[in-house]
Amino acid sequence: MEERLLLTPSQAARIRSFMEEKLLFTRAESARILSISLRTLDSMAARKEIATRKVGRKVLIHRDALELFARRDHATREATL
Repeated sequence: MEERLLLTPSQAARIRSFMEEKLLFTRAESARILSISLRTLDSMAARKEIATRKVGRKVLIHRDALELFARRDHATREATL
């Protein structure tokens, strides 16, 4: 089951402030910003739906890639029973 994080207005404001200060984000930070699970983010990166950069052992995501993904239209998958 995919875990989604719902943000309060104050949490959303802190994230906006945080995003204005940083240029690159870790996978965990990026998933939190996009309100998706880490597993979903990893799947998106594997499908090249979001650009990542590897610095040493860390996988980082540029602020512009997060904003581009957030503004893009996304297809939804139909649930299968």
